[in-house]
Amino acid sequence: MIPTGFNKDMKTILPSTSNFSIFGYLFFTLTSVSIIIGVVIVCLTSPKPPDKVCKFIVKSEARSSITIDSYPRSIVVADFNNDDRLDMVVPNSGTNCIGVFMGDTNDTWKNQITYCTGARSIPYAVVIADFDHDQQLDIAVANYGTNNVGIFLGTVNGTFSSQTTFSTRSSRPRYIAANDFNNDTIIDIVVINYGTNDIGIFLGDGYGNFASQAGTIVLSDCSKDLQEKYSSSTLTIEQLDELVEQFLSAVDSNTLKTIGYTSTIPLMPYSISKAATIALTRIEAKQWSNEKKIFVYSVCPGYCNTDLSAHAADSRSAENGADSILYLVHTPSDQLENGGFYLDGVQFPQINQDQDLIRQAFERISKVNAAK
Repeated sequence: MIPTGFNKDMKTILPSTSNFSIFGYLFFTLTSVSIIIGVVIVCLTSPKPPDKVCKFIVKSEARSSITIDSYPRSIVVADFNNDDRLDMVVPNSGTNCIGVFMGDTNDTWKNQITYCTGARSIPYAVVIADFDHDQQLDIAVANYGTNNVGIFLGTVNGTFSSQTTFSTRSSRPRYIAANDFNNDTIIDIVVINYGTNDIGIFLGDGYGNFASQAGTIVLSDCSKDLQEKYSSSTLTIEQLDELVEQFLSAVDSNTLKTIGYTSTIPLMPYSISKAATIALTRIEAKQWSNEKKIFVYSVCPGYCNTDLSAHAADSRSAENGADSILYLVHTPSDQLENGGFYLDGVQFPQINQDQDLIRQAFERISKVNAAK
């Protein structure tokens, strides 16, 4: 027999255990059913995958010879060799050169051809344009490390000449652009300079130099010492370069009068550049006449009716300006002074003291300055 007390205890425990099992089984069953229903719903409502699946695969096929230390700063794309394929040029600031990649077949590029920009030049940016009017694209580069702009002239086959540099003096150019800023149909260059908080503009001349009466007039109003230096018969190219560098430094430091540039004529840098051109003509004339019997002259086309003169009413036609140049072409050399400066067949002194001419030049240059 089972003791009555034990039987009572069993009756107390068994109902509790049975209730717990029923609720547990019920919860498990409902949960399982919910999961199954959810899976079925997802399977029935999900869109069917397409028969064909598009895959986006990127594969590098272009060969590159840029080394790990090149640090290219920018890129310009153009057709350098006229083969209807795009080429590229990059300034490699880490290796002090520009790299030209010529376009190849199948949208690839040949290994780069490098052109040196100079030790520690750190080229930052490039721009392309036809700077010398030969229908070939040229390259200009902003050399941050050596404070200059470098020009690489292009050839027919897509190669480039060695670099010619133009100083930005104390400024470090970081960005560069090209356009015709003074409407003379010649491409100019502008750079953004780091360190001096300014921009620098280089006005192009198409690689043709023309003298101006301003060059003979500006010196007449400068110190006697400067007049003697510019007109000295023993002046050398090195000495002339030094004179120009001193002038540029004085412009930067605002000390022109201190070193003898006392003229009040407007556009002083323009006038001094013409005075230097006339002086250089005399130096070159002496050198080439002795070596190869070549005669060198400087000529002024006059105050012509162009965009530069703002088409002033008292300006002359461009045709008359051309005649002034052609006069020297057709005149026998024994009737001209080698190294002389001419306008309309008349020779002018290197330092012109004609007060009426000085007054006219002052007024005309003032008009040009106002038009700008």
